[in-house]
Amino acid sequence: MAQEVAIVGQGLPYYSAAARFQLSATPTDFFTITGSSERVVYVRKFVFATSFAAPGQASIVVIRRTTANTGGTSTAQAGVLHAYPGGLSVPQSAVAVVRAYTVEPAALGAVTAPLGGTLRAMTKNIDVAGPGSPPEWEFDFSAEPIVLRSPSDVLALNAVAAASAFFEGWVEWQER
Repeated sequence: MAQEVAIVGQGLPYYSAAARFQLSATPTDFFTITGSSERVVYVRKFVFATSFAAPGQASIVVIRRTTANTGGTSTAQAGVLHAYPGGLSVPQSAVAVVRAYTVEPAALGAVTAPLGGTLRAMTKNIDVAGPGSPPEWEFDFSAEPIVLRSPSDVLALNAVAAASAFFEGWVEWQER
């Protein structure tokens, strides 16, 4: 799967973090980005491909949480700087934390109250992959980024299915 990063203006550094891993047999939140107290994080996009082992469909949902997940087995994915505005004296390392969960969290964080009058949860129904590569899916928030203002702000990809799958994808964001 090729990675393309769209450069968005505003003079903000642009980052991405990617992961490839096998989901657990009963996935919940499996790929998350968490805000920071140092900078405001503007989530622009999740892009991913996945193939579920069980027949039928599974759903991938984007959920915003007000507390972090606990437990499970996860690895932090490094944020890679893609666009660097010239007005900054030194390239900035990403402060958002991206996690890939190979064992689902023991406890999920609380779901956020409605954002801007509507709950921002989006779903993609995923068919079991046939021959060839699994389809690529995208949740694009570029027109209206999701804002994470603190370490208690979490945006998660959540699998609503009891089926093991292989995941490959990335998240793109900016920081101010």
